[in-house]
Amino acid sequence: MIWIFILAVIAGALIYLLRLPKNYQAQRSITIARPVDAVFEQVEDFRLWKAWSPWLLHDNACVPTLVNPTEVGGSNAWDSVKIGSGKTTHTAIVKNQSISQKLEFFKPFKSVSQIEWTFKEGGGTTIVVWTMNASMPLPMRPFIPMMTRMIGLDLELGLGLLRGVLDPSAERPTIQFEGQQIMKAQTCSVQRYEGELGEAMSAAMRTGYPALYEKAKDRVTGLPLAAYHKVNPVKQTSVCDFGFAVTQSAATDTLLQLAAGPCFQVRYQGSYQFLGSAWNAAMGQVRMQKLKIDKSKPSLEIYLNTPDQVGHSNELVTLLQIPLKD
Repeated sequence: MIWIFILAVIAGALIYLLRLPKNYQAQRSITIARPVDAVFEQVEDFRLWKAWSPWLLHDNACVPTLVNPTEVGGSNAWDSVKIGSGKTTHTAIVKNQSISQKLEFFKPFKSVSQIEWTFKEGGGTTIVVWTMNASMPLPMRPFIPMMTRMIGLDLELGLGLLRGVLDPSAERPTIQFEGQQIMKAQTCSVQRYEGELGEAMSAAMRTGYPALYEKAKDRVTGLPLAAYHKVNPVKQTSVCDFGFAVTQSAATDTLLQLAAGPCFQVRYQGSYQFLGSAWNAAMGQVRMQKLKIDKSKPSLEIYLNTPDQVGHSNELVTLLQIPLKD
């Protein structure tokens, strides 16, 4: 009888997997205030990728092997302990309009994806669209939504870096992996947020931070921060507390106790628009270094300055701290 049950479970799981889509697509776009030929050159010429690739960002020591970097059939190959090994090959080029590429990963896993770039100029600006089409083996298909989200954030980061190379005055991300640090023990007066990431959370913070500060301004001893207890990257929801470290508590406070301990720290500079991509890159770096995340503690965003203190969003500086196991 037990064998019949086991076979039924296996058959049900197989039917479920077979019904899931095999193929998936990640796509992002950005507008750059430069003529199309200048933007096109950055993507067509593999020699220029080092300045904006969202993957080479993880290993500055990696030196790609380039072959005919601006031609159909030309390639950009890499071999890195951190980011694995692979190769991107130009398969079609239509000057100032589109580029098609074949993306192959050899390590840590094998896969092949098709990349499409399109460029459209208008009014002195260029709209760039970066698309990745790929497929997932049968056992991995339940992870397609998560994979699509992660790759999309990589593309978003790469496009932001690309725009920063071409137009430094535009909103752009800057990421520095500062390595293992020690989180401070802090007592914080906070407000709880449970809901969607993005504008809804930003709106709650815009009204919540001033109210919290006004209530506790004589006791505030630290920078504004947000502590993320749960984040669902697929559903784009979070449970977080945001507020300030305080010297002492008051009866009206909602308190969050943050314990000292090791963390991996990333310094992010730029618009909050790219914070999701920065977190994705931070988590990726932690995985690449094979560090163990302490899931019993929240990850922190610590705001070294705020929008009302800077003249441009590129001057905003945020520390990302991911708690690690001792």
